[in-house]
Amino acid sequence: MTSSPIVHLIQNFHVAFLDKSFFLVIYPIVLILGLLIRTLLSQELFDKPKNSYWISDQNIINKTFADHGLEIFTTLSVLIFIVRIIVSELQNFKVPLLPTSFNSKNKTIEKIKKYSKLAVIYGARYGVTYGILLILFKLKNYESVSTGGQCQPRLQNSDNVSTLSKRYLNILCSPGEEWIPGSLNISGHYFFIVTLSLSLFYELKIFLHSTMDSIDKSFEEQDDGLGLSSKLKVSIASATITTLLISLVLLVWIGTLSVTAIFYHTIREKIMGLVFGYLAPVVDYV
Repeated sequence: MTSSPIVHLIQNFHVAFLDKSFFLVIYPIVLILGLLIRTLLSQELFDKPKNSYWISDQNIINKTFADHGLEIFTTLSVLIFIVRIIVSELQNFKVPLLPTSFNSKNKTIEKIKKYSKLAVIYGARYGVTYGILLILFKLKNYESVSTGGQCQPRLQNSDNVSTLSKRYLNILCSPGEEWIPGSLNISGHYFFIVTLSLSLFYELKIFLHSTMDSIDKSFEEQDDGLGLSSKLKVSIASATITTLLISLVLLVWIGTLSVTAIFYHTIREKIMGLVFGYLAPVVDYV
């Protein structure tokens, strides 16, 4: 029995793209293309879209996928962990010929140890990512303040500090004031989204390596011409849905970074944000 088209497609994506870590070059390319487009745009063509709703940091996509990026990353990380367990259980489930309470107890203990160890590994990686992000936001805050950032009376009925910055930076302006960044305002969008995106790419790579091997083995065992078992169908559906959800989020994050690369921050601030964005993934996965 040959694998289904969707499994074949996911395997190709894993082997040709994820396994070779080509995703590591996406974000420098996005930055370079953004800087190139910014250079080619006239001031008029630059100002008009920048003042539009979909380019501002108040649009629904930015407020959902950037301001709540950590929640999305956390949810997808938990989903990966759960689906990995589901696939493992479905593909490794075998009814013993002579079941005994002793064998059942031993298997239960083994599973608890196995998945506890897996949970610790996932938790440790998540903790490193979260900790480094907090340090980076503290550094951004320090640099902004030390280069002249301060609260000033608000001139318009608006707020220059994005929700993302409010949540992770120690900026406390009164209701009638707004935060004016200093001369160095490291792009929080860049290091935040690059950190989460690269970490998610690596998690997807690990996830597919584990689940697709298990599914492939099941295909070989079921090469009897009778069709796929219900367990294998659930495994394939779980892996496919998880991969599609993660891919969708990654594409949205790349689009968000593209806007930042063209319309926001100085070249130095974006480059610093990009470099900082690789720190947590390097510590966690390389």
